Formats: sequence, structure tokens, C-alpha cells
Amino acid sequence: MRRGSRMASRPHRRWTTSEEAVLWEGAGTWGREWFLRRLPGRSWAACQMKAHRLFGSGLRRGSYSLAEVARFSGFTLSHLRRAGRALQQKWLRTGPRGTYLLTEDQREELLAWLRTDYWSKKHRLYTCTWCAGVRRPHRWGGLCSRCAPRYRARFRRAGLPSSPELLFPMLGGWLSGVALVEAQRACVQRRALPPALARVILRKARALCSNGAAGQG
Repeated sequence: MRRGSRMASRPHRRWTTSEEAVLWEGAGTWGREWFLRRLPGRSWAACQMKAHRLFGSGLRRGSYSLAEVARFSGFTLSHLRRAGRALQQKWLRTGPRGTYLLTEDQREELLAWLRTDYWSKKHRLYTCTWCAGVRRPHRWGGLCSRCAPRYRARFRRAGLPSSPELLFPMLGGWLSGVALVEAQRACVQRRALPPALARVILRKARALCSNGAAGQG
């Protein structure tokens, strides 16, 4: 082979009759994961190309698994289930404990609903920022009715205000850099601090109180 010429491509593996039968069986019914499980060694692009040669169109996915919709849309399973209940959708299932399957129309209806519906419309949140739950109603600052009183109680025990207005000027003493910017943004938006940042502040505040008590002793 001359220098600069392309490397020889890998030998083409011919499609077997059984592999083609899988394409015919699943076309218009099953999704990407199903085909890749049934056709080990074949890429999704190869499956699509072969489908075009066989019946003149790609593998249109007539149904999607709930997990697949969650993975590619960015919404969690709890988001999708909540939307499904609100829209009164009826999903097929592969078995008594099998995967839920959504049609193309159901998937589009779910995603359209979720793009405009929020768990907390005031804060434009899909879930509680601490427990990621959606079943309990929003109470305060992006927190549900369970997390909000717990959040306030933790700050009260540490001797700190939980109110964003009162907490904002104190943040510079506890945080710096990106963490400080993120905490300030939460306060400006009148939201509770993200869990990781709140834990840092509470830990430092408790340590300061302990050191002060030890010094007085």
C-alpha cells in the first residue's frame, strides 16, 4: 500500500437470514435497544442501512421503553410517570414485571407536557431540589413540604438564618469561587441552597460554634 493511501477497510460481514428476520420482526414495533440486543455485533447505523435496503425505509421506532425515553429526553422516570398519570396514558408492558412501552404519539405528548408543566411553577422546577421528589407539594424555596421544615431546622440549629435575604451577605465568609457564585444565585432566585453547599456551610458553622464553646470552657 502506498504511503498516504487509505487503510484497508475491515472485511464486510454478510447479513444472515436470521438477522434479516430480526429486522422484519422488529421494524415499526421495537426500538434501538431491542435491535442491538437481538443483533450483537451490529451497530445501529448498520441496522438502519440494512433496513433501507430491505424495505426502503429506516427502522421507525413504533414504541419506546420508558427508560429509553428518560435517557434521551433528560427527564427522570418519576417525571415521565407523573406526566403519564396527568395525561391518563395507558402504556403497554412486555410482561407482568416487564418494561413499559410508549408509542411515538405518547412520547411526543409526554415531552410536550413536561416542557411546559412544572412541579413548582414559581421557581420553574420539575422536582424538589433536595429530595428530587414530585409527590409532595412545593412549600418554600424549591423545597417540598417535607424538606422545607427540615432545611429551616438545620440552619436554625447551626445558628444561621435560612432566609435567602439574610443568608446572602454571610455567604462570603463560608464559600468562595464557583461555590460562592452558585450559592449567591440561589439566594437571588429566593431558593434554598443546593444540598452540597448547604452541608458545607452548616458543617463550618457547627465547627465554629464548637470551637467557641471550647474556648469559653
